[in-house]
Amino acid sequence: MTGSLNNTWTKAAVIGSVWAAFEVIVGSFLHNLRIPFAGMLLASASVFLLVAYLQLWREKGLIIRAGIICALMKSISPSAIILGPMVGIFMEALLIELSLLLLGRHLVAYLIGGALAVSWALFHKVFSLLLLYGNDLVAIAAAFYAYLVKLSGLKAIAPAMLLGIILGIYLLLGMIAALGGYRAGKKFIGKPGQQGDYLKLHTSEVDESIGKAGRSVYSVANLLMVLVTVVSSLALINFGYKIAGLLIGIAFIGYSLLHYKQSVRHLKKASLWIQFLLITLVAAMLWDWVSTGTYFSVTGLRIGLEMNFRAMVMIFGFSAISIELRNPVIKSLLFRHGFSRLYQALGLSFSALPAIIENLPKPASLKQEWKLIVDSLLNQSVILLRQFDRIDARFNPIIVTGEVHQGKTSFVMKALALLEAENLQVHGFLSTGTFSNGRREQYDLLDLQSGASLSLASASQQNGWTPFRRFFFNPKAFEFGIRLIGAAIEQQAKLVVVDEVGPMEMDRKGWYTGLEQLMQHDDILQIWVVRKSMIETLKAAWKVDNALVIDMDTYSPQMLASEVFMSLSSNRGDKLQAMDD
Repeated sequence: MTGSLNNTWTKAAVIGSVWAAFEVIVGSFLHNLRIPFAGMLLASASVFLLVAYLQLWREKGLIIRAGIICALMKSISPSAIILGPMVGIFMEALLIELSLLLLGRHLVAYLIGGALAVSWALFHKVFSLLLLYGNDLVAIAAAFYAYLVKLSGLKAIAPAMLLGIILGIYLLLGMIAALGGYRAGKKFIGKPGQQGDYLKLHTSEVDESIGKAGRSVYSVANLLMVLVTVVSSLALINFGYKIAGLLIGIAFIGYSLLHYKQSVRHLKKASLWIQFLLITLVAAMLWDWVSTGTYFSVTGLRIGLEMNFRAMVMIFGFSAISIELRNPVIKSLLFRHGFSRLYQALGLSFSALPAIIENLPKPASLKQEWKLIVDSLLNQSVILLRQFDRIDARFNPIIVTGEVHQGKTSFVMKALALLEAENLQVHGFLSTGTFSNGRREQYDLLDLQSGASLSLASASQQNGWTPFRRFFFNPKAFEFGIRLIGAAIEQQAKLVVVDEVGPMEMDRKGWYTGLEQLMQHDDILQIWVVRKSMIETLKAAWKVDNALVIDMDTYSPQMLASEVFMSLSSNRGDKLQAMDD
């Protein structure tokens, strides 16, 4: 089927969703215990898991695909800043994939890849701190280290040697994690086949998560503004135009507090303010200490405050960028330019994440169940792969399309008359319009089962109706239509028509809830009426890239009826084939 996922992407969707669940569980465990170097330990746990998967599935490019999926899943994290963790996840996958590509698939490659992946946690931490606080952090760290050596009376170790020792610990831990994952994966393969039930998936989880991310209106212009403002503020400060940079930065922070309220969460963390306080105190007390022995410096105080301001601008900047990158328009553009398989895989991964987390040992019981968690993850992955394969093969809706006011509803009505003549029960509804002076003035909702109709929309203002663009919509009509969809599902209908699907559904209004219910039932054939300008955006948003598009310019109502019958019954399809000739 054109556009369907291949086996590598499906397996990557499994690994990506389990990896994300693993990060949630192990990350929560480490956070609750307040263990130092949690980033290093979490990276080690990820290496353990990925190397175990490499014993189960051996496709080339599998881990880098899984890393991309897991990193993108991190984009709906409630955290105000998600770019750092996303980069960390991607780099871990990339380093392991490169190791396999250059060295081959054997234990030595796994050990080297694991060592590099875990060591990235150290480099990532250093880069992040330098990005937030600038090069002045190096001078403060050196002064603080010299102060600690004098205070303790111990012999100083050269900074390069100290960094080498720390890096060696990271590399060694990465190799141990890779070896453990290698042995765990081999052990799982040698066990008899395990049994389990399919997970309850949530096909709308990705969109629901994005909706809960704190913003329903996105702007590409805002994204560009954020990038320009942050770069300008920091550049002006670095080049000595400190007042101008300060004013731009303050204005940006104020704008972010109003328009990106989610970023305020980061400011509620006590650890952030403790970090700011320590940097300010260390800078003020030790900036001139090495050269003069003085324990207070006005220059150091100014530099410490400047570093903290720079960090604030970066924090709000990353938070704003993270939110704007969730823009469905950006998703749609990527989907249309060669990334459809990625977003199909991402949709599968999001659908499985809640159920995977629910079925795994909780952080409180990890001390007793840690030996079982890898077997549980790998076994669940085998089951999930079968389930994903089944979902990927499902039938997509038939989309009837044409230009605005071209007569899409009349086109569908003619096709439905042919279907009903063959005793096919049609469920759902059509939106029939009324013109006045060549302009559409009203829509009525027509129940295809009973023939009952209800006012749906009017160009004139109506009390209690919802305005949307040029029309006012009747909330009772939406409730009625969604009830019709629910009734069709309960009656196990073979065919359901929804007229039409468009901008309101993209804004999670209109028939959105009913379509969500229908998408859970791939045994029901669906006809969606969609205006031509919405086709690609809708296919991307609803992950129906394989949908059959019936364009009024090239299809006839008889051809639509034939396509429906061929989908439901090859015999009936043959019966209507003569209509096309």
